[in-house]
Amino acid sequence: MKSRHFQTWVLTWMTASLSGCFNSPSQDLSAQIVKSLAPSTVVLEYSGGKIRAGELEEAVRPELERMRDEAARLYRAAAAKKVLEASLAVAAKRAGFVDTDAFMTAEKAKIEVDDGAVASYLAKNRLPESSSREIKSFLKEQNWLSKKIEIQNLALAEAQLTWHLPLAQRKISGVLEGFSEGPVAARIQIHEFCDRTNPVCGPLERGIDRIAASQTVKVRRTYHPLYSPKNPVSLRLAQHTVCASQQGHYLEFAQKVKALSQTLAGLSPDQLSAALGLKADEVSTCAVASAGVLEVERKLALNSGVLTGSAVFVNGDLAQNLDEVDLLVRQKNASE
Repeated sequence: MKSRHFQTWVLTWMTASLSGCFNSPSQDLSAQIVKSLAPSTVVLEYSGGKIRAGELEEAVRPELERMRDEAARLYRAAAAKKVLEASLAVAAKRAGFVDTDAFMTAEKAKIEVDDGAVASYLAKNRLPESSSREIKSFLKEQNWLSKKIEIQNLALAEAQLTWHLPLAQRKISGVLEGFSEGPVAARIQIHEFCDRTNPVCGPLERGIDRIAASQTVKVRRTYHPLYSPKNPVSLRLAQHTVCASQQGHYLEFAQKVKALSQTLAGLSPDQLSAALGLKADEVSTCAVASAGVLEVERKLALNSGVLTGSAVFVNGDLAQNLDEVDLLVRQKNASE
């Protein structure tokens, strides 16, 4: 019991000490605790031995890197939000509106879905005619989401951002299999972690399409499927991704998925499989064949600090958004 209480005390002391260092934004933990001390420096003695600075640095380094990355991400997100708000206000005024809300409401009102699109969706997904109103509403929301992202991206592009905050330092390394297109020895290696049922994924992939196509050197892109075990459509799509790769037609499969990107989230698992042209027996085979591969991908995402949403790494360096993807690609190209 004494040993357990002591361990609890040590953990509490370390947590309080580390938290204290983070309370001041001017302090850098690794500089204050680790870099200023030789690895052999004793920082804590207890009845059973000693703890040295080198041990602490090794123990907390991964978590510190994640925390620094998260801090950088939050600062950049806050800055981008302020710029976006200001840019949209300018766009609204230019269009003759008193504020951004009125401008966006008017833009949303322009979104239309014709009966042909609804009929096509119903037929493709084998849905009854009685679902027409619901599907029309769904398609309108999906189209508005795409239009909204387009408006925001245009506003940010016109703002001509020049970042002075550093890029996040999280990296990935080693041989990463994934699902790839492009030559193995390409100078630029882009790894994309994304759940393709997430509305953010489509615009992200299309943006990387444009960046990759604009390069004069070879680019290899590797996709890593993020998925939620609790989301049956997300899981089914990840399983089909693995199967397509195993069967040698990943590129064709990826093109089909991109074409369906605006409607993926509204499909049931069986509707998704049907839309991608898979039969019932192929679906069950995929679920079994992909299990091990998806577990490897899940661990890779966790080890890379990617938990949800999406992430892109260019030659091992994390890019927080498409602007950073473009910047890193140009930097890596120039440095070779």
